[in-house]
Amino acid sequence: MKLRSKIIYIIITFFLTGCATLTPFPKTSDEVYLGSSVSDDPYTKTIYFTSPEVCSGGVDVIKLASAKTCDIQIPYYSLMAMDYSDKWMFYESARDINGNVLDLKVLDREVLSANLIRECIVIHLNREYLDQAINHGMDIRLEGERGNSQIFLPAFFIEGFLRKVDGK
Repeated sequence: MKLRSKIIYIIITFFLTGCATLTPFPKTSDEVYLGSSVSDDPYTKTIYFTSPEVCSGGVDVIKLASAKTCDIQIPYYSLMAMDYSDKWMFYESARDINGNVLDLKVLDREVLSANLIRECIVIHLNREYLDQAINHGMDIRLEGERGNSQIFLPAFFIEGFLRKVDGK
């Protein structure tokens, strides 16, 4: 469990420091595949995968991430989101269009300027959930004390990312 926590921490750190200019939303699974990145850490024997960063619904930056190590047979998957706004939403939970409650963790809440704040969250996912989402996409509502935001990733986006993770 200690190694899993370390992997989660590294992914989160990579996510928080890796925010660059967003590219246009991909139109095909091939664009997602080609836009997804792979990096490795030779010291922890971990391979990291990240999808292109995109905007979706009311959330400013969304991406899928995964990590594989030689010690953990099942890769770790997550959806990461950063929401920039002039008011706190205080996200505390997430559920999908089918009513499934998803495992949401708040990573960071930060005041960036007098009228700009950032909330960072991660939703832990499993491979079975992502494999099902290849058929219909992911439609998720982030629920907060001061309102909700919707995230939608089309099926082709998930399919392209998983092809990258699978090395196909």
